[in-house]
Amino acid sequence: MAHSLLFFPFVGAVIGGVFVVADVLAAHFGLPLLAHTLLLMLVPIIITGGFHLDGYMDTEDAIRSYKTKEEKLEILKDPHIGAFAVIGLVRVLLFVAGAIAVLIDAGDLTAIRMLAISFFLSRILSGLTSIYMKKARQAGMLHAEAGGVKAGVKAGLWIQLAVATGLLVYVNLIQAVILFSAFLASLLWYRYQSRRHYGGVTGDTAGRFVVSSETFAALMLAIAAKVIV
Repeated sequence: MAHSLLFFPFVGAVIGGVFVVADVLAAHFGLPLLAHTLLLMLVPIIITGGFHLDGYMDTEDAIRSYKTKEEKLEILKDPHIGAFAVIGLVRVLLFVAGAIAVLIDAGDLTAIRMLAISFFLSRILSGLTSIYMKKARQAGMLHAEAGGVKAGVKAGLWIQLAVATGLLVYVNLIQAVILFSAFLASLLWYRYQSRRHYGGVTGDTAGRFVVSSETFAALMLAIAAKVIV
């Protein structure tokens, strides 16, 4: 468990690779815009089994409950979902669909590649924040994974961050700046919300960060595709 965070980003790399292949195949076979968009949306969901969306939905229910930190932490452990979880899921899927559709319609292949790399980057940052940010609980899966990690795991994640940075800059410097700005904003918001609502991070909040940061990155790339000529 203590070494799992080091391999977590490789799941993102697999998602990114399949994402690019799916995009190429969809374009090759001339899939309609809607089918093309839905295909790309499904790639991370199918590969992860909706693992991060589960955390995202749990945190939506907890935050919208407006209860105490202790009660919110109990809501995170509740296997049932509420209305706010469903609303949050629909909202984030619509945002992602809209952003991907814009990129496909604009024919911005570079932005699609950048979005593919974002799956790798989000999991690197999720691993690093899980290690360095205060834990809301002194037990649970996240504590087992990040509570006693060794220096080698931390160094490995920082090296992966350097690799992701190099890839993004190599693909497109301007879009790399846009993507990093989106992730930085997401990270700062994640830190604020985690402290305010839970007193620290949990496995569910880590999942929320992955989903929300990737979504915001996709939105920023879509906006840039229309603004930057």
